[in-house]
Amino acid sequence: MMQLRLEYLLSRKLDNPFRHKSPFFETFVVPPEKFDAIPENDEIGKISHRFVLCKSGVEVFDRYEKEPVKDKEIITFYEEENSAKSNFFGTACRVKMGESAKELIRSIDNLNQHVTFRGVTDNYFVTGLKPLLRVIAREKNIDVDILKGAIYLEIVDKSKLNDVFRKVFSLNNKLADWLSSGVEAVEKWKFTNENYDYQKHFLNIRDSNPRNPKGYQPYTYKPIIPIPTFLTVTDRAYGTNQQTIVNNGLKKLSEFIASFDEISTASVFLVAQATPTIADDIFLATVFYVKNFIEDHIPESIKTIYKKLKSVFLEVLNNTKLIIGFIKEKAGIELAKINAFLCGILNGLISLAQVIMMLLAMVTENIPILEIEKLSATELAKHQEKLEFIEDFVDLFSENAKILLEGIKDLFKDGKVWKELSLFASELKKKFLSLNEYFWAYFIGGVAFELILDAVIAYFTGGSSIVAEVSAKIGRITKQAEQMAAKGIDFSKNIGKKVTGSADDFLKWLRKEFEELIEAIKTGKLGSYLKKKFSNLVGEVVEEIVEYGVSELSKFAIEFRKTLPAPNHNGNIAVFEYLDKSGKLVKKAFSTQIDLDAHAENIGLQWFEKEGIPKENVKTIYSELEPCSLGDHNCKDMIKKNFTKANTEYSFPYPGGDTDRKAIDIRRKSIKDRIKTLKQLLK
Repeated sequence: MMQLRLEYLLSRKLDNPFRHKSPFFETFVVPPEKFDAIPENDEIGKISHRFVLCKSGVEVFDRYEKEPVKDKEIITFYEEENSAKSNFFGTACRVKMGESAKELIRSIDNLNQHVTFRGVTDNYFVTGLKPLLRVIAREKNIDVDILKGAIYLEIVDKSKLNDVFRKVFSLNNKLADWLSSGVEAVEKWKFTNENYDYQKHFLNIRDSNPRNPKGYQPYTYKPIIPIPTFLTVTDRAYGTNQQTIVNNGLKKLSEFIASFDEISTASVFLVAQATPTIADDIFLATVFYVKNFIEDHIPESIKTIYKKLKSVFLEVLNNTKLIIGFIKEKAGIELAKINAFLCGILNGLISLAQVIMMLLAMVTENIPILEIEKLSATELAKHQEKLEFIEDFVDLFSENAKILLEGIKDLFKDGKVWKELSLFASELKKKFLSLNEYFWAYFIGGVAFELILDAVIAYFTGGSSIVAEVSAKIGRITKQAEQMAAKGIDFSKNIGKKVTGSADDFLKWLRKEFEELIEAIKTGKLGSYLKKKFSNLVGEVVEEIVEYGVSELSKFAIEFRKTLPAPNHNGNIAVFEYLDKSGKLVKKAFSTQIDLDAHAENIGLQWFEKEGIPKENVKTIYSELEPCSLGDHNCKDMIKKNFTKANTEYSFPYPGGDTDRKAIDIRRKSIKDRIKTLKQLLK
């Protein structure tokens, strides 16, 4: 063992403990004006550090190339930060060193040597390069990661750096490779079930911990919203030890947005993928170089789109914080559902950004990144229509994302709206037993964006093979539901249906989709809107319970009753909302009649057939009592067969068949409840 230790020490080729290669060796990094104050000897090395503030990134690189550097000198050229400027990858920085300075910095890095840094007012004593860089960055008020990248770019072995650079660009030699890989890199930042699934990552762990043979299991739940909860079953029983689960999900969103530029262009992702065993210093230097390369060469039109996307996500982050500040005052398990709903919304917005990145990859599909200057204005003109569509789509996305999140915040002010969404999630849980209500809250948060996303993909798939390839990297909420559900769910028949027409027609369709979503939020009809979207996906009509005398069609039914000889009769009223022969949306009500053995819904069917109005013109059917499933009538089945595009609303449940005792009792109660409510409404 001693022999092995001796061989190891000898292999390090250290000088005596007080010379340059010793881990005990101390070096001073000093400003030029204090350089001569420190004596030069064998035990102490010294290098001067000059900090040069430049007006622009161009000046940084120009001065780096032209300005001479002394043997024991470090010069940092750093772009002056200005909020009015919007560099793609942030502030420009290059570090230039003399040969002796490079040797000392490498030694500090490799051997963790002690360093004294002379600041403006204080001296700092640190060990190793990274602590030294943190001190310099703090002293100069600059970004430590930018400084670190510039330092490593200067001191690494240039032959190794060139080898890595060639490998990265030989594997990914088109701009489209980088943009499409950005889609894949962004996917890794989306919220997952550990962020939204309160059941799996908190409740199940809490309930199993007391009897878990493996001992206490830590909670894996990382919500966006801080959620107060009882950490043990005993706490819940006695109301003690309520603690808050920290909102780590919000930190994840903040980090994603802060690094959006490098994530979305895969400047880190592709270097790591191409060189998985690369040393840290070479990796940092390569990434720094790649980011500068992209900054210099990527066309301004594409940079502008990425900057707009980042701006959108900054708005998203700010509004998410406002939403959290507003709803964290709410208590109970509903907070976990709200958290899941927000995860779905945020993932939906991230997916739309991925679609925009996919379209940029499509435009640049055949452009080599090392010859990127070929993507001149003339070259871009060939893709002008598609680029204009992308720019308009980004603007549409930008305009509506902020309005959408402000609307979501207001949504929680009205308890009825959230209650409706929460009940919808619970209904879906009952229908698909293998998926819990937190998944469905997450699902309904993102489903509207999913339909827009798939429409864009379907529109462009025919024109480019890369669209199909890149779109497969975008995670789908619908696909998650299909894979996770034990009871089969198949969205494939009704998703990605192609919208035909010109790019302008398609943009109008997209604008209309956004407007409908925002209008639903503003008017408190988000529940109805999302139910209809879900019904479009599963190919089923929506059955929605609405409050009697409050919903638009139930009010119409009550007004119709007032025109009848016996307004408060025990029969049923059905209202059909449809497009008439001129294309105008109108309503018509039908009542059961004493001398006819027909339900109101069937009377309506006969009228439409007699008038020759297409049944697909019917948009919504309202019935005071839930359409029945009774033997000879079965209005529920009749509606499904004849009015395939209509959604159904009702105010009082009327379930079951002719002999189901529980169902009969519910039906009788509903009739009594309706009569009681009618007496108040008919006054």
